[in-house]
Amino acid sequence: RLEAENMRMSAELDVAEKLQKMVLPSDSELKAIEALDITGFMAPADEVGGDYYDVQVHEGRIKIGIGDVTGHG
Repeated sequence: RLEAENMRMSAELDVAEKLQKMVLPSDSELKAIEALDITGFMAPADEVGGDYYDVQVHEGRIKIGIGDVTGHG
């Protein structure tokens, strides 16, 4: 039972890690913003971290969002 639970949790963490990588902007997306010289990097201590950032251009304006979730996991 414990081994099955560990396998389930490991699979869920793998999915969460992939999802987190999908929502963070890639280097190529950041480099495509000509008016901005920026790079992003996030290295979680475990498989999944509580940090988030995003950079978007909307109607000629650059929007940057940075977040941190405490007590995750």
